[in-house]
Amino acid sequence: MNFKANIALLFLFLAGMCLRSQAQNGAYGAYEDIQQYFYAFEAGQTEQLEALKVREYQVGRNHIAYVNNQGQFKLYEKGYNKTLSENTPEFFKVTDHLLIFGVGGSLWVYENKRAQQVASFVRDYVGGDSIVAFNNMNNNFVAYYGGRSRTLEVFNVTGLAGSKNVLAYLDNLEQFQAYLYGQKTLLDANPPKEYKLGRNTIAYVDFYGRFKIFHKGNIIEADPFAPRQFEVGDDMVAFINRNGQFMVFDDVQQSILAA
Repeated sequence: MNFKANIALLFLFLAGMCLRSQAQNGAYGAYEDIQQYFYAFEAGQTEQLEALKVREYQVGRNHIAYVNNQGQFKLYEKGYNKTLSENTPEFFKVTDHLLIFGVGGSLWVYENKRAQQVASFVRDYVGGDSIVAFNNMNNNFVAYYGGRSRTLEVFNVTGLAGSKNVLAYLDNLEQFQAYLYGQKTLLDANPPKEYKLGRNTIAYVDFYGRFKIFHKGNIIEADPFAPRQFEVGDDMVAFINRNGQFMVFDDVQQSILAA
């Protein structure tokens, strides 16, 4: 198979992963009708939430978050509509399990029917389905996971990236670190050349040009040479090696296979 065909196959593979992921997130929906009334759709039932056009909304697996016409920040879940803030948030992000938002310069997380402030004066963060991370005002690097915050580094970090449940970053010594399931793992003593994240997974080209995969706590050398292209999904990595072969790693096989 030629290189162009491999590229097309890679894109089809990634599109399939995206469609599969979206199909799992169908519990809630939201829409505006022709009169701009705002409705929630849950488990086959429709409920009107607002009689005036809303300013913004986002839909997740477990809830709907929105800013109403008056600027109030509201949440709908399991048949209940509640106000989280009378003031418009500076930002908000809905994921499968979390609602992350900023009010008055503070970072808040809503999880398990409870909103808690996790930091003050934070605007730059990464957040996924179950994790949030940021450099705080004391120059510490903090991660929120499983209902609590933990200081991972006593210095600000750089190169921070996050996916659904995993973090990757460079510490103050430029060591490449990962954080997954509440555990920090040193991936490499040197900064990588490139890295991408998915659920449970980090794929990266290390300092010496080797292609590696971090998956559920294990580091796998996928190829001694950097790939031409690679992408990461939920427990999967697809890449085209330097010979033009389309290769796949997934959670089932736990090995690198040619497609």
